[in-house]
Amino acid sequence: MLAFILTYAVLSLFFPEIANSYALIFLLIAEIVFAYVKFMTYKINVKFWPYGEKVFTQWFNSYKNQMIIFLIVFLLVDVFIMFVALMYAQNFRLIN
Repeated sequence: MLAFILTYAVLSLFFPEIANSYALIFLLIAEIVFAYVKFMTYKINVKFWPYGEKVFTQWFNSYKNQMIIFLIVFLLVDVFIMFVALMYAQNFRLIN
């Protein structure tokens, strides 16, 4: 999913006509689904964790950092797509 979102961001830089409100709605839905799946995975792992408490603490810290990084990247891509759409509305294109 991260590869799809970053590829879309790069393509929207060169082809700004694909950066529109429908794409933003699709990206937001994809990000909400991603966050929901990650939170459900966390709940399942907490419920059925077979290892010790120290391992769980280390796993949780890495999981939390991964979630924060992914959500920050998703939000930055959304802002970037909105910026590209605004530039396209002003008739600015990187490739003529």
